[in-house]
Formats: sequence, structure tokens, C-alpha cells
Amino acid sequence: MEGAARIMQAYSDPIKHSSSAIGRSLFEWYCAYEDYCCIIAAYKLRLPKQWRSANVEIRQGLANREYAGLTPTDRQSRLLDDLWPQLRAMGPRFNDIQQSVVLMPKLEGRLRFELATRVELELRQLIKEVIDFMNSSQVQEILQSAPTVPVISTGPTCLPPPLVPYICQYPPAGYFRIVLYGIIAHMRCILLQPLLSEMDKWIIIERTGEQDPFLDSIEVCRTYAGLELVFGSDPISLFPCWSALILAAMTCPPDLREWTWSRLIHFKNLGHTRLEIVKMTIATLWQTPEILESSSETERPDDRG
Repeated sequence: MEGAARIMQAYSDPIKHSSSAIGRSLFEWYCAYEDYCCIIAAYKLRLPKQWRSANVEIRQGLANREYAGLTPTDRQSRLLDDLWPQLRAMGPRFNDIQQSVVLMPKLEGRLRFELATRVELELRQLIKEVIDFMNSSQVQEILQSAPTVPVISTGPTCLPPPLVPYICQYPPAGYFRIVLYGIIAHMRCILLQPLLSEMDKWIIIERTGEQDPFLDSIEVCRTYAGLELVFGSDPISLFPCWSALILAAMTCPPDLREWTWSRLIHFKNLGHTRLEIVKMTIATLWQTPEILESSSETERPDDRG
């Protein structure tokens, strides 16, 4: 990844790189890979944010000229392709905030409190911007729900989802929806909480109107259940949901834990090899050490509060 970033900066520039269809396609691949690696490992992004901003601006210029001539089906595909870069353009700010949260435990006293106070304001602003983006007309269009939900059929060892699946009218948009809600859940539950805890050591803050912290992870689960219904015949197509499903397991309400764990075990049975890495974290959060020994879909954790 670092090598790719160096090569792109040495032989191209943000505008030149995104001025061709193949350049935009390759850049989308790079951004998806960079976001995955840097968010999971809390590394700093390798390319300056101008690269993502230029990609969005060029795409928007093309969209203004070309959308009018698209068929309804082509419009959905094109719209989704253009919305992904807009979401990823927020990635550098998300990454900067995450870097600050990682840095916070290394500071002491007043410096630590001042960092927490500043980053908490930045994080709340970014949460608002992501939610505003989610509520925009184009995102609402692509995430419109399907008129009906298929009948759920499960095998003897497969838990049915304990909620109503969400299926997008344009099914590939489900991947976009699960990432959107996953990002918001990550910001509210993983990043915001340590900031608030640090601030509480210094001042008493009265918080009113806070959203239920489980709502975003519930929507992640609903979206995954919908994607599983639509793409279940090709389980490999569900692998892009792996990170969002782990996040849902870490932040979901107790009554969804058994189901999310069964889905993670299902990934392992399909050949995914990274479940062992997250077992310890989930076992600690759920206070269920027995899942460290589980190895099959029939071994499920207790539903503890």
C-alpha cells in the first residue's frame, strides 16, 4: 500500500489520475484497500486528502453532464459508483480523529483533557456530516428499500435473524448501507466513548438527547441479514461485510449477540481465517470466555446482559 502511494505521487497527481475511467477505477480500489488496512490497524493514511477530493470533483462534473442520458438501471449503478468516493472523501478526517484517540492514553493531565475536548467536538461534527450525507436525496434514492422481503428459510443449525432484514431495491447498495451504519457505529461506540470518559474525569457534563447507542449496530445487522438473503447462494460475496459484522458484534445489544456470533462462525466455516483474532475482544466485551473454545456453529455464547 505504501509503495503504491509513493508510485502514484511520483508519476501522477490527483487531477491527472482521476481524469480517466481506468484511473478512477484503480483509485477506488486503492482507497478501499487503504481504508481497510489503516482503520483496522489504526495507521495513518498514505495519500494526501487532495487525491480523494479531486476524485469526487471530477466525478461530479461528469455526473452533471451524463446522468440525464442514463436509463433507470444504469443510473442506479452509476449513482452508487459516485457515492462511494464521496463517503471515502471523509476518510482522512475519520483517520485523523482515530489517530488522536490512539494518542490520548500517551498524554497526561491537562494535555490529555484538552485533546479529548477538541477531538470530541471534531468527532461530533463528523458524525453529523455523515448522517447528513446519509439523509441526502441521492443516498436516500440508492438506499430505498425493496417493496417485499423474501421468506426466510434456514437450516437446522442456522439461526434466523431476530430482526427484520433490510434489502435495498438495488441490492448492491446494501454494501454501501452496511458501511455507512458501520462507520457511524464505530464513531459513536468505539471512538466517542473513551473521549467522554476522559472528559468526565475533569468535568461533569450533562448529556441530553443522546441517541440509543445500539441503533446503528442494529441497522448493520438488518442490512447484513438482507444481503445474506439476496446473495446467500454465493457466500463469498458476503466477505466484504466481515469488518462491519465484527463491529456489529462488538456494539450490538445483548439479544443480537447469539445471532452475530453464529454469522461470524459461518464466515469461519466458509474459510475465513481471521476469527481467532477477534475472539478475545468479543469474549471480553460479552463476558463470555467460553467462546474462546468454540469452533463450530453449534457452539453459541450465552445471551448475557
